[in-house]
Amino acid sequence: MRRRALISLCALAVLIPFAAVGSCQLVALPPMAMEESTVVVDAEGTPMDTLYRLENRRVLPLTAISPYFIDALIAMEDQRFPYHFGIDVVGIARALYVNAQARSWKQGASTITQQLARNAYLNHERTWTRKIKESIYACALEAQYSKADILTMYANKVYFGYGTYGVEYASRKYFEKSAHDLTLAEAALLAGSVRSWKYYSPYSPGGLTRQRAVLRAMLDQNRITSAQYTNARNAVLRIAPDQRPAQRTSHVRSLIRANAARALSASTQTIDTGGLTIQTTIRPEMQRIAEQVVSQYVHPHIGLQAALVAIDPRSGALCALVGGRPDTPDAYNRALSSTRQPGSAFKPIVYVTALASRSMTATSRYRSAPTVFVYDDGRQTYAPKNYADKYGYADIDMRTALARSDNIYAVHTLLDIGAPRVHDMARRLGIHAPLTAMPSLALGASPVSVLELAGAYAAFASGGTATDPYVIDRITASNGATLFANQKNRVRVLTPEVSYVMTDLLQGVLSEGGTAHRVASLVHRPIAVKTGTTNYDAWAVGYTPELVTAVWVGYDQQKPISPIEAQTALPIFAAFTERALASVPPKPFVAPPGVTTVYIDEKTGLLGDVRCGTMRLESFVASTAPTTSCAPSSKEPTHQEGITNAQRRAWWQNVLRWWNSDG
Repeated sequence: MRRRALISLCALAVLIPFAAVGSCQLVALPPMAMEESTVVVDAEGTPMDTLYRLENRRVLPLTAISPYFIDALIAMEDQRFPYHFGIDVVGIARALYVNAQARSWKQGASTITQQLARNAYLNHERTWTRKIKESIYACALEAQYSKADILTMYANKVYFGYGTYGVEYASRKYFEKSAHDLTLAEAALLAGSVRSWKYYSPYSPGGLTRQRAVLRAMLDQNRITSAQYTNARNAVLRIAPDQRPAQRTSHVRSLIRANAARALSASTQTIDTGGLTIQTTIRPEMQRIAEQVVSQYVHPHIGLQAALVAIDPRSGALCALVGGRPDTPDAYNRALSSTRQPGSAFKPIVYVTALASRSMTATSRYRSAPTVFVYDDGRQTYAPKNYADKYGYADIDMRTALARSDNIYAVHTLLDIGAPRVHDMARRLGIHAPLTAMPSLALGASPVSVLELAGAYAAFASGGTATDPYVIDRITASNGATLFANQKNRVRVLTPEVSYVMTDLLQGVLSEGGTAHRVASLVHRPIAVKTGTTNYDAWAVGYTPELVTAVWVGYDQQKPISPIEAQTALPIFAAFTERALASVPPKPFVAPPGVTTVYIDEKTGLLGDVRCGTMRLESFVASTAPTTSCAPSSKEPTHQEGITNAQRRAWWQNVLRWWNSDG
């Protein structure tokens, strides 16, 4: 009975090829699904991430695959591949003979083409129906594709275990090199794992045994020489450790995927399976430092969250982004998706609007004291307070108000220049969140995102040019064709002179008495910065000529932050800026030609004079500098009027006369 069943099976095995040959020309092959991963590279051109849906794969042409791998594949899986039509009749006969001798199914005869058909179109169930379909599809593949095409599809389609599809990513995973550069020993090890990655992968004990069987088959078929066989068999292989990606959401990854989909007007699934190369602006060292600094200052056990955005103001390129604590396993990007009240970090937008209008300068003065403001044609009032009810109870200027974060001065400024002007300036600087044109706007009552505020400050740092922050430079297809190239949209919103004066004022926030003075010893380069604090949020936003950084700290649930927690944003900003620019020499902010610097009297804001009191240097747009001296009119020359050489000689002559006199 057993013998009769075996004879029947043999008869079916012989009939299947001929049935397949007769029908293969009529078969319409289904589309071959070949999902290809998208590679994300950083600003230095180094791969930093891989986007894929189900199969992590990079498709290569046959010419980009090591010939050793192709030879090893044919030698072990289908040595008659160049000669058959998808079904190897000779192989089937040989397998039947071996199986008949053993009286069991010891040997199969599936060709590379049949394996491709099974992987591409069918499942792996062991039924005669599946086997017949497999043979028909294999024959159809041979009729419609060349041998080279079939080898290419097979090498890119086959699964190599541990999440890798295709020889390219298998080579990169196990040997950290491209499939083009595989040695004979490495190629034989990979080719041997095709039959069963569970038993023969480079991580499996049977992998090396299988590799030696592949090398022996290659030698027996004269595909390699005896010397090559010996050298490959004795080669010591360095297998890369199994480093699987961390199971946490990357905020940078989600941002890149969303921006790529928007740039190509495609779905994120298309991005993940399109085999694209996305060139980003992310600087890997800055990204690493950003994540480290946030982890250092924001401890997970208290539930506090943080976000950080770093932008190159010269281009608008996003250099680093942290959308939450690096240990947070959620997809919520607090740098983009969340809008929070910026508090006093919004005040520079109010002041730069005033400077740009030429109606105010750094020496414009308001009284710092509790004030009830009347607005809306006298119908409404607003009574803001300074932090901890600290007031100067005197007239202060813009520099002092900015350094001490005086709320009264900010509201005075907004009401005098008009809230609509400030609203318009914020829009031009790139803030798109809804803004309420009311007095409270001066104190940052309207929520904005971290990215928006960083972009606004970038316009100050760049000399008045606003650029939409971007994270993708270029997207190319697998064939090298450019699908998207970023067109930097640079718009001048401020004059270089106004931008410089604003920057000069912001540098004063680090001076003694300023809200950022406590980190002055941590920074060793010119920095312009502003802090902001509300009951629920803490901010630090600032810049150097090369880098703008915005930091937010708070709770997702709008839980009030403590005074200690409110102090966290500023040291994150300082530590990140210093470490991110450690290799960059400190550079000053250079005043453009249209800026003039004069000594002013701190008490009055007029031109300084030694007879008036304390003086300081102050920057002005040239046409707005004070022209009146703080000192009363006198015929005696002042330092502002200048002293001639003749007057100096006369002064020394009087000194000599006195010295030589009897007195």
